[in-house]
Parts: sequence; C-alpha cells; structure tokens
Amino acid sequence: WSGTAAMQSTQPCYVLAMQCPAGEVWSPIDLKAFREKGEMPKFSAEPTRAMRALMQAIDEVVATKAVDRSRIYLTGLSMGGFGAFDLAARRPQMFAAVVPICGGGDPATAKTIACVPFCIVHGADDPVVPVALSYAMREAISGARAELAVAERDLARGTADAPRPMPKPASILMYREYDKVGHDSWTPAYRFGDDGVLDWMFAQRKN
Repeated sequence: WSGTAAMQSTQPCYVLAMQCPAGEVWSPIDLKAFREKGEMPKFSAEPTRAMRALMQAIDEVVATKAVDRSRIYLTGLSMGGFGAFDLAARRPQMFAAVVPICGGGDPATAKTIACVPFCIVHGADDPVVPVALSYAMREAISGARAELAVAERDLARGTADAPRPMPKPASILMYREYDKVGHDSWTPAYRFGDDGVLDWMFAQRKN
C-alpha cells in the first residue's frame, strides 16, 4: 500500500502493514509474569513463525520496490510494540528508526539495539500493557548507550583491553508518555505535528 495521493505528495513511501495470524504472536509475551512477579519479557533466540513471515515480507518489499534503504522504519502497537522491539533486535542494522507503541521488550537486547534511534510511546493510564514495560526499555537502552559511549571513548584513547570495531550508539532516544491516555496511545502518536511521531520518524535517516 503506497498511501493516498495527498500522503504521497508529502511523504512518498511504501507501507507494509502485516497482521499477525490468529492464535500466533510476533514474540512471546507474558504480561501475567510481569504483573505478578515483575519478570520482564524474554525474547527467544529463534523468531516465531509469524515473525519469520514478517521478515520474509519485508525482504520481498525491499527487493522488489524502489525502497530507500537508508529510510526503512519499524513501528507496531500493542502486541506489535513487542514485535517492534523484537525485530529491531534481530535486524538492528536495517532500520533508520523504531517506534514501539504501548508494548515492551527484553532488556537483555538493549546492547544490540543501542545503535538504533528509538521513539518509545505509551499511554500513562494503559490498563492492558503496563507503561512500566516501555519505561524499563527506555532505561535499558539508555544504559547500554552509555556503556557503548564509554567503551568507544576508551578505544579512542587506546585504554581498552582489546580494541575491536564497536557499534556507535545512536544520538536519539525519545520517550513519549501521553498523560490520561489508556491503551489507545497509537491514535495520538500516529499523527504529524509536534504531538505525534510521524514527522520525527520520516526525518530519520541512516548514515
């Protein structure tokens, strides 16, 4: 789907909007474990069947359409928010920006995705997916970026134990929490203008 004529006139793009098959998930989610035990999500080493299909679909669009590979964006809402964090960790070099909305991720992947610009979105009063999941990913990614920056500085100074190529931490980590908004935080997020995320997303480009 390439959008309306009005959209194409301002933001020419291809939009791949995959739907997860009934009874399947983009990535394993156990909200009960988080609510009852405080356990954060843990992504599996192997992608789910739905995630594999999504990756194949992305590859087909990129291979067959005139896609600017420096401006490939990833976003998802609710279960798709978890999927966005998961897919970003599997293909961190592919995306110019990632916008997970009312989802959550595995903090253990933070070092892998520290090189990707993120805008993490959640509603402050979300009764379905706790906002603490998005906040935890913000903190994990922020911490991973700080560690990468220190390691990069030590390499430049020649004080690191084992010099090696390192990913450069991204300069952008945005976190937007909509006050008095429940699970439907994608409605205010998917807009142009200062209150939305679309202007920011389209402005991102890989170096």
